[in-house]
Amino acid sequence: PQLARRHSHSGARLACPPTSIMSQMRGLTNFISEIRGCKNETLEKNRVLRELSNIRSKFQKGTRLDSYSRRKYTWKVIYIYMLGYEVDIG
Repeated sequence: PQLARRHSHSGARLACPPTSIMSQMRGLTNFISEIRGCKNETLEKNRVLRELSNIRSKFQKGTRLDSYSRRKYTWKVIYIYMLGYEVDIG
């Protein structure tokens, strides 16, 4: 499988999180697959914004997230940042 891709925002090659992490975090794997499957930049941006909104709501609800969820959302934020998007989860 392809572990890096070229992105139009920065032109840099991006590596995915280590395979051991990917196999343990199905939500992260699905998110990255959805991003890679986007047909154009607009679809990708909409998917990223929707995910950031979801992450923001999870952290702002005041409920304590378990360690799995915190790690999964942190990796998603890192990946989104690596794609060149501005990250603000409030």
